Amino acid sequence: MKYKIFLFILFVALHFVATAQIKYNYNHFGSKQKGILKKKEVGDGSSFRLNVLAEVWQTTQFQAQSFGLELEVYANENISIAWQCDIGSLGRGKGRYGHIPLGLWLAGYPLGWANNGVAANNNQGYLYLAILLAVIPETINFHIPLASNKIAISPYITPIGMHYLATTDSYTLGFTGGVKANIFIGKELEWAITPHIGWRALYKQDTPKGFLGGIKIGRFF
Repeated sequence: MKYKIFLFILFVALHFVATAQIKYNYNHFGSKQKGILKKKEVGDGSSFRLNVLAEVWQTTQFQAQSFGLELEVYANENISIAWQCDIGSLGRGKGRYGHIPLGLWLAGYPLGWANNGVAANNNQGYLYLAILLAVIPETINFHIPLASNKIAISPYITPIGMHYLATTDSYTLGFTGGVKANIFIGKELEWAITPHIGWRALYKQDTPKGFLGGIKIGRFF
């Protein structure tokens, strides 16, 4: 049931962000343009992109491999925010691994209250609260454009994310930080290939930590 709730909130969040683009669009290096772009020139993308990703998190206890989706929204040419959901395994029969933004985790509570009839007369209010929690950004990216805006070196930080470990059968808060290399391709630079490396550690004492690596492939919309 919880996974269905998370998927519902993710759908609502994607719809909310996509709808917000009707008023203004930024390309991925900050050109503000009013309205939906009907015809793009080289270098123009919209203010958000959707990435598919694959990651490996190597610790002394396991090697977590996961696949998922990331929504990234550009505020200007130097800063973007993102939400990532992925699922995989801990390897060697150790069970599942998963990650969701903290906001999605918190949003499950008001949805659960509404679903269980805790506040029968305030279901709509709990739904709005769930949406507000779900759109809380998880990751902040800082972009340094290079090579005529076709490459960007992007340090990033995820102060708090929720990580599920089958070995403990629970979600635990964790930190991730590192650097990405955004390589923009396509006639209008509407595609991006993003290899990244970083460090991930869980906040709970005596929990796993180690290096993280992966790749993302995304398109601007």
